[in-house]
Amino acid sequence: MLYHFKFNSFVFIGCCSILIGFGNAQGKKEDKKRGFLPANFGKLGLSNEQKQKIYSIQAKYKFDIDELNKKVKKTLDDQRAEIYSVLSNDQKEKLKEITGFDKKDPSPKTDKKNDPSKSKD
Repeated sequence: MLYHFKFNSFVFIGCCSILIGFGNAQGKKEDKKRGFLPANFGKLGLSNEQKQKIYSIQAKYKFDIDELNKKVKKTLDDQRAEIYSVLSNDQKEKLKEITGFDKKDPSPKTDKKNDPSKSKD
């Protein structure tokens, strides 16, 4: 019975310690921003304050950059579709043969990893 009590106390104390540790770790994470330094900036000996300012600047522009990237992707997709529409049906078929891709299904026609004819026996 005494063993059971000591074990339960140990588990309780351990859980409390873990929870307190997580609470402290979360507080520290909120104070510091995370990001990536631009190429070669890691070689400049930046202070932690400089790094945090850079991460804040990156966070400030992230939404705008993401929105512009979405717009660029949509514009490129529209351009590809319009270019594809110029081709005749024969040219579209020939393009499928050359590239192994179908406009409606951009996955390759053969999966070389799972192709049974390419087994390594």
